[in-house]
Amino acid sequence: MSIYSDDRYQSADLDFITMSRMDAVEEAMREIGFTRSSGRYFTQPGMDMLVEFPPGPLSIGDAPVTSTSEIRVGNRVLRLLTPTQCIMDRLASYYHWEDEQALEQALLVACINEVDLEEIQAWSINERNADRCDVFLARLSTIR
Repeated sequence: MSIYSDDRYQSADLDFITMSRMDAVEEAMREIGFTRSSGRYFTQPGMDMLVEFPPGPLSIGDAPVTSTSEIRVGNRVLRLLTPTQCIMDRLASYYHWEDEQALEQALLVACINEVDLEEIQAWSINERNADRCDVFLARLSTIR
């Protein structure tokens, strides 16, 4: 969210899907000062950010994620959701948990990024939430 909202929204956690075993993740996190607080969550003293390693494979709602975006930082590559997928992820929270803040986040990302609204609509239909997608699209059209 932070990347696609130009830092207008910042969550209190970072989620990473990994192909590694959790004991390898725990060792790597320990090397950079994090401790496992419980299950798949890691914290660092003095840092309000929570780091989570949800189980894979990566999906948004019922749809598996088959492609991602990439950002290069030096010689490292960070793979992340595309802006369209980011919106779908936020809409999943709106659809399934009636999270109005997630709807606002989806609108924020849609207003400042190029996104595929047809893909979002098709995904929403598959998630059995075409009506709530209509709410998103109507709100988007009034603020664009």
